[in-house]
Amino acid sequence: MFKRNTLKRGKVRRNQSRGVALITSLLLLLLLSGMTVAMVISSNSDMLINGYYRGFRGSFYSADSGLTIARQQMINQLMAAGGNKFSATVQPIPPGTETGVVVNVNSTYGTSFQSLNSGQGAYAWPETFKLDTAGTTLSAPTCTVLGGGGTCAAPTGAVT
Repeated sequence: MFKRNTLKRGKVRRNQSRGVALITSLLLLLLLSGMTVAMVISSNSDMLINGYYRGFRGSFYSADSGLTIARQQMINQLMAAGGNKFSATVQPIPPGTETGVVVNVNSTYGTSFQSLNSGQGAYAWPETFKLDTAGTTLSAPTCTVLGGGGTCAAPTGAVT
């Protein structure tokens, strides 16, 4: 008789559970699936953001390098035009030199895109640059003669 009661108790317990374990496992599976989808969406958007940032950074450094190259070319040409002959009565850089420098720089770097991947930058980020020929200007400096007379092109008297 004792065995019959234990069998009935086990049978009763099984009937009262009614699939709670199945529902719990399905809810956990749904939760994990939702977290997986959220993680995939998050990683895709992160990859897009990193891609845009990489393009922005490459463009910025390409433009910066291009401007540095053009600026150095202008400096080299101005220094070559002035030379090392300084006098108190002669302007160090002849008038009109700035026009020739701008024309030379625009014809060299403003007609087409120039690659930055030559010389020391042969294995650098593959970017190019092009100068805006309308916006590239160079004007003669303004000066004032101190302690003497005349103009900057032809000062007179003792220049201090």
